[in-house]
Amino acid sequence: MGFAKYLNDSLPNATYVGFTGTPIDSTLDVFGQVNDSYTMTESVKDEITVRIVYEGRAAKVVLNNSKVAENEAYYTTCADAGSNELKIEESKEATTNMNFISGAPERSGVLATNFVEHYDTRVKEGSIVCDKTMFLSGSRDIAYALYQENAVLRPEWFEIKESDEAFKYSDTDKQQAIKAGKLGKVIERVMLVITRGKDDPPAMFKTLGKKDYHKDLDKQSKIEHFNFKLAIVVDM
Repeated sequence: MGFAKYLNDSLPNATYVGFTGTPIDSTLDVFGQVNDSYTMTESVKDEITVRIVYEGRAAKVVLNNSKVAENEAYYTTCADAGSNELKIEESKEATTNMNFISGAPERSGVLATNFVEHYDTRVKEGSIVCDKTMFLSGSRDIAYALYQENAVLRPEWFEIKESDEAFKYSDTDKQQAIKAGKLGKVIERVMLVITRGKDDPPAMFKTLGKKDYHKDLDKQSKIEHFNFKLAIVVDM
């Protein structure tokens, strides 16, 4: 039930035309076969879209068998002590889901090292526009862990700086220049662009900022001389 059904019922003889970037099976079920398409290859050739390059990389996680056995022994002890079977199963699921595995501390370190080295290489090659890039994470905890690891590996990225053009302005003119988008605010190179959670640890909560702050970062990310270069993003 919904607007689409009512529209369908009201106009039974109408012709329906759909425009989509993701023609999945359910789209075809509603609108029928594709009449025309504009492919990514054509878009790149027309210089409308930047060429997309996929480079597979992996930060492997090796499961420690002794740790697995230790966990199983723990749950057996819980069961013998009379713990609820449902709660035990819920706990097992929580400790074996993908985010738990991919967010393991040892993996975060490997991932961060791989990331900063890859980024540095790309910058030296001149293959990143204005040194700007975005890291997409599957969870907030993993993103924050990567942020912290980056701070250890590249502390210079976390030095507070103004834009390179700050020297052009007097102290009096700086605020006007910032408002006009001509001058970057005092800001770090790396920023977390994640929605705050009320239960976030204080340090993480303070780092994330409010929605207006995210809008400001969005503007800064598009201006060449702003210090903000690396965005670590979750569900944005």
